Amino acid sequence: MSNVVALARGALAMQMALAGLCVEQPEPGDAAENALDEILREPGQVSLVIVQDDYRRKFSEWFRDRLSRHKTRPLVVYCPESPGGDEDVDAYITSVLKPALGFELRLE
Repeated sequence: MSNVVALARGALAMQMALAGLCVEQPEPGDAAENALDEILREPGQVSLVIVQDDYRRKFSEWFRDRLSRHKTRPLVVYCPESPGGDEDVDAYITSVLKPALGFELRLE
């Protein structure tokens, strides 16, 4: 498995896959919680998990609390699906990933 794994659906999943990331596309809710829980329990080589914000909003309260306390590897970051207003998703993703990966990831 790659060092970076994304949990995403739709256009965001396609963008991440085209950027060379390993992408899992579980259904929102329990399936997404289970997929992320499995990565957190046994990360292997995974050092970064990018989670589409739509998944985070559908996580149970208990799981969101658990994630807020998560301080070890892998790093979990959230990504919006599409730009809202003046927000630039590519710039946001790049700003989050560059420090974590140690290099700039081009998504364009």
